[in-house]
Amino acid sequence: MLYKSQEKELRKRAAEMLKRTRFPITETELDSIAVADFGLGNPLSEGAQILTLFATDR
Repeated sequence: MLYKSQEKELRKRAAEMLKRTRFPITETELDSIAVADFGLGNPLSEGAQILTLFATDR
């Protein structure tokens, strides 16, 4: 289980990595990064930070 503080920190780390690559992305998109630990409790080793670039209603 992720705490809000962990989720915020992981989202921040992922956003910093994306910024270093100079990938064109907005702050709104960075704020929408999803964080998952798959219920394993170790998000640094067994988690994912997911950025969805395209979302449709389909």
